[in-house]
Amino acid sequence: TKKFLSQEIKFIKLHLGDRVIQETVLPFFLFKTNSDSVQFKRNLLARGISIVDGSSFKGLDKSLARVAIGKHEDNIEFIKEVKKI
Repeated sequence: TKKFLSQEIKFIKLHLGDRVIQETVLPFFLFKTNSDSVQFKRNLLARGISIVDGSSFKGLDKSLARVAIGKHEDNIEFIKEVKKI
């Protein structure tokens, strides 16, 4: 629901700050990886987390990735693993 998505994006931004660069009413957001998004995606996949790297979108900066907003527990895991990379 819209309320859930709004709450979760606020929660994610609280922990990852300005690396969340585009919020939408859709269940995903753009995220600045601070590196090549293809390698960032590989690092997260090795930890069991899937994202869409920026190379998948024409004209999108290679350091950006699209991340789905999941269940709260999944978002906590995403935040935890991003902070390790």
